[in-house]
Amino acid sequence: MIDTAIIPVAGLATRFLPVSKQVPKALLPILNKPMIEFAIEEAYLSGIRRIMIIMGPDQFSIKDYFENDYLDVVKQRVSFKEQQLEKFIEIINSIEVSYIVQEQPLGLGHAILQAEPYIGNDSFCVFLPDDVIFSGSPCMSDMIGIYNEFSLPVLAIKEVSEEKIPLLGIVDVNNYKKDIYEIVEMVEKPALEKAPSNLAIIGRYVLPASVFGELKNVKPGANGEIQITDALIGIMKNSGFNGYKFPGIHFDVGNPIGLLQASVYAITDDPKYGAGFIDWLKSQVI
Repeated sequence: MIDTAIIPVAGLATRFLPVSKQVPKALLPILNKPMIEFAIEEAYLSGIRRIMIIMGPDQFSIKDYFENDYLDVVKQRVSFKEQQLEKFIEIINSIEVSYIVQEQPLGLGHAILQAEPYIGNDSFCVFLPDDVIFSGSPCMSDMIGIYNEFSLPVLAIKEVSEEKIPLLGIVDVNNYKKDIYEIVEMVEKPALEKAPSNLAIIGRYVLPASVFGELKNVKPGANGEIQITDALIGIMKNSGFNGYKFPGIHFDVGNPIGLLQASVYAITDDPKYGAGFIDWLKSQVI
């Protein structure tokens, strides 16, 4: 049973300067909900009840956001249904959240490694809040189901455009059935002409505890960072990996344009405000 998730948020967020000087990127909103809240909600809906947030030494406002003392004050001042807080408070009261400080932002692999003392020998999930997925079925819930079926680690994957290939981890695959694939090769940020496919790794992982041993053997790359893809390659060679080509709408909200696109999508899908916003948007672009 997988009931633990790691959510790394300690990156420097230089693409969001100057606002990220004061506000952690994980708290930047998609419409009126921080991107990290989307990850925690998906984790909860996927059966996860233990969450470890790997944050920077100056990001304790993330912890403050999820503190019950703050929520109690908010409850006294606003209508639950109007502000959509009831569901949020239910989730926070149903999960255990731990906060682990990553003293230096030395890459995603290094961030995940910080959780090793708290994970033990159990498999676990990783959510990258930069990747937000709007779907009828939680992506991670589907991935845990695939893990339980095949007893192999699972990555979320999707087709991407050519200009994005050199910016992402790219995989080569063999198809099992429908949207489940055997991953046979991984390449971190390949040149377009060397890319094995146009299938990119998206920020959802189901991983075995053995990844920690692989991460300890990874040599730091540019800027001294430890890349998770290097550790995943080791696991792939030893035990294999599956990829899940997930349904739904995905946004990379780790950049300002993606964050804006996700917010526009969220409001157009809102039953109360969507129609009015669409009318306004049409009046501006026609």
